[in-house]
Amino acid sequence: MAEERPLPPRMVRPGSRYVEGPVTVEIVEVIRTKDFIGRPLFIISYRLREGSYVSPVAHWFVYPHEDLRKLIRETVDFYLSVKKSILRRR
Repeated sequence: MAEERPLPPRMVRPGSRYVEGPVTVEIVEVIRTKDFIGRPLFIISYRLREGSYVSPVAHWFVYPHEDLRKLIRETVDFYLSVKKSILRRR
């Protein structure tokens, strides 16, 4: 299997969808801003979709050099680990 290339935040657009296992990560909004000392920073709004479940919108704060694919995988892995607790409350 070919190794995936990094996904820099500047390549992400609202409406983009990334499938990771049974979960789809939908990008809602991408804002380019600066952190408190003036370095470029992206605020990326996203929601998770799995079957009929749609999560509330959440946010990542990402610097331009970070790999968004890694962040997507970590977020989906965490969601899958706590999914039973989340869905039990619905």
